[in-house]
Amino acid sequence: MVGAQYVLEVSSPGADRPLRHAADWRRFVGRRATVTSGLLAGGKQEVEILALEGEAGAEVARVRDGKGREVDVPLAQVTQARLAFHWNR
Repeated sequence: MVGAQYVLEVSSPGADRPLRHAADWRRFVGRRATVTSGLLAGGKQEVEILALEGEAGAEVARVRDGKGREVDVPLAQVTQARLAFHWNR
């Protein structure tokens, strides 16, 4: 007989997982992300990740904004980034 009740909770980073490391950016090339950086118009934009280039510690993400402009953003200048998630209706 078990005397105590247990609750099992399982979690994951989810559909809007944060992009913290260069490996995360490489893994999600082709996906959309919401990125906060002073190099982006307005400081925060939803972009498509096109590529990640550069040496370790000096990686630069090439992204495309909603108007089709491509911008190179050094990861060191990204303050926050998360995968963008949209429900399909």
